[in-house]
Amino acid sequence: MSANFVRPLRKMNLTSKEVAQGIIKIGETICGIKLYPYQYVFAIAIVIAVLDRKGVHPTALFSRQCGKTETVAIVAIGCCVILPGLAKAFPDDPRVRIFSKGFFVGIYAPKEKQAKLAFDRIRKYAHSPRAKEFYNDKGVMLQITKSRGDSVAWSNNAFVLASTASENTDNEGETWHLLICDESQKLSTTKIKKELRPMLASTHGPFVQIGTATASKAYFFKTIESSVERERDDGIRRHFQTDYQGVIAQRRHAYEEEVERFEAFQKMRPPQQKLALEADETAGDAPNDVHLEYERFIEDELRDLHGDIDDESFKTNFRLLWADNRMIAIPEHIWESLAIPNLEMNLPGVKGYLTAGLDVAKGDSEKSDQTVLSITLTDVDHPVIDEKAIVAPGEEPPIHYVKTVIGLFTFRGDFEEVQYDGIIDALRLYPTLRYLVIDSTGMGDPVYSRLRDLLPEIQVEGVSWSHFKMKSDIYKRFLMECKAGRLRYAAGPETRTTREFDDMNDQVTGLEKKFIGQSSVMVCEAPEGDHDDYPDSIALSIYASHRSFEEEIPEPEEAEARNFGRNTYAPSGGQAKRADSYRASRRGRSRYNRAA
Repeated sequence: MSANFVRPLRKMNLTSKEVAQGIIKIGETICGIKLYPYQYVFAIAIVIAVLDRKGVHPTALFSRQCGKTETVAIVAIGCCVILPGLAKAFPDDPRVRIFSKGFFVGIYAPKEKQAKLAFDRIRKYAHSPRAKEFYNDKGVMLQITKSRGDSVAWSNNAFVLASTASENTDNEGETWHLLICDESQKLSTTKIKKELRPMLASTHGPFVQIGTATASKAYFFKTIESSVERERDDGIRRHFQTDYQGVIAQRRHAYEEEVERFEAFQKMRPPQQKLALEADETAGDAPNDVHLEYERFIEDELRDLHGDIDDESFKTNFRLLWADNRMIAIPEHIWESLAIPNLEMNLPGVKGYLTAGLDVAKGDSEKSDQTVLSITLTDVDHPVIDEKAIVAPGEEPPIHYVKTVIGLFTFRGDFEEVQYDGIIDALRLYPTLRYLVIDSTGMGDPVYSRLRDLLPEIQVEGVSWSHFKMKSDIYKRFLMECKAGRLRYAAGPETRTTREFDDMNDQVTGLEKKFIGQSSVMVCEAPEGDHDDYPDSIALSIYASHRSFEEEIPEPEEAEARNFGRNTYAPSGGQAKRADSYRASRRGRSRYNRAA
């Protein structure tokens, strides 16, 4: 062999779109299904994203029961049986080289039943006679090596796993080339960002989300908005959407094409029919009215609704209109403007007028919910007088104070063995803390009683979130402070790297609000599947600041106050004077002007 011999590069002389079209064609053949156009363009986009790995993550908002599962099955099977072989045939092609050791697909859904729905379809097609015929082809030579209730594997090391992504499930540890989330509108932001997306870190594969509209605008909705915006910038289509009318139109068109073809076949002479059948064995098939079943299904739905296309469930499930009775409580740009970039969270020994809010875990805190403690510093030395407020003659304008969230602590595990000690240790970091408000709903009630006994030197108050008017008032104050710029939060460089900070931002900016009927009672909560532990805790700490002024908490004696065995309280002269002045002025003011 010549010393100068250079092995020619073995790359495919095909575009990614052409490769994708071939893979989907094989997937359709194995599954015995021909995709409709709305399914086909989405399937092609997924495979191109798998090949190119340029950070394109396709999303699909499809009308209910229109064939999302078939699309996922064809993509998964096509990629699994073809890509590892292409990697060996073209080892120098960077698009497929990564699949030389196999191709791995993860399918996740909020509930196990939903994830298995897609997987059962994949396993059914993988074991079909059409699939076995393909496996036995001399150029393929594949066989199934594992087939269980949640996974199937082939001899080329391709692998598909279906799993639930419920809040009580730990989904960390897997690595995928393609990750598909079904019913994405029901998955929480935290679950997606902290557990699912990281599974693609080493492969840079696409994170595909499929779902439908709902009353909550969580991570799926935000991803769609981002995808549409990015499409405008680079022209790469990322989002695919087809409502019930689009589905009906495309399926009826497919039926009409079959009618025309069958009628044309019937008019042929026998020799021509023979040639037509040799070219396409389905040329003489009668039109299949299964294409019209979806249209009939929708007609039945509308008949039950008396033709009301504005019915809430029909709007979200079939028209794909997101419910508009909910609004984002705190826009991202407002929340980001409140950050203090040179202040870190959880710095010990901070003194001042400190209050705290504790949101108690509602479920199994080992797996899902968590207890969150927030610490807020109220700047009593610099009152903000609301000169624009409308007050009665002789009354003083309301006085407000800037508040800063300086501490965020999370606790998981058993309360008796872990959480009580952790909460008290966190409170000990702040010797001048004077008021703690606890969500005493459900499991929070015994926690409130226990902490009230353990912390006699702090004013402890319980608030029930089940009291809608109370929660409404607390959250109205929280939103008012945010929008007025009177609530700030520590956001130093180290703080921004913590999971707590990310979770706080996600939950606060994902918070939704709506009003009950025509009343002024406001409901502020996380989208379905998400959490609101952090905003609940912060709102309680702000309420604690307000309540501490209302209750006129006596200044503790220097030797006795805040003594956790480590520190004693010594208020600054300015703080004490400002607090005394404020309390004195309050006694002569109307209750309608109260504001902390």
